[in-house]
Amino acid sequence: MSKRMVYLSGPMDGVSIEEGNGWRLKATEFLNLHDFDVYNPYARSLHESKDEKTGKEVHDNDIFWLDKSDVVLANLTMPETIKSKDSLFFTIGEIYLADRDRKPIIAFTNCFSHRAGYQATITKSVKDLEEALDYIVTHYI
Repeated sequence: MSKRMVYLSGPMDGVSIEEGNGWRLKATEFLNLHDFDVYNPYARSLHESKDEKTGKEVHDNDIFWLDKSDVVLANLTMPETIKSKDSLFFTIGEIYLADRDRKPIIAFTNCFSHRAGYQATITKSVKDLEEALDYIVTHYI
């Protein structure tokens, strides 16, 4: 049996490298230790790529790997006041596509969870990354 793949969805634009990739690095290390493969779109994005890529190239590559994933881990943590320029545009799109494909979506967040659309879309909502990782390794190994 091949390893399950977890797609790491969350903010990349308008956040620091630590905010965009720090949690992804922690998740990757933990999940790899528990025999999961991980796709980190931050590592393949405009942020770390040596090649000049268009937003469309990055998007299409990420969706390719989202389609191959088994589970989505979504960081939906947002500041109390959300400015439209800082909203999770691609993250929301990834969640929509994963839900359409009936993939489990495990999210950690400080907002959204009271909304009906969120409750209908997210498989499991937890308070932090550690709880989300524990849930994934317990339920999807």
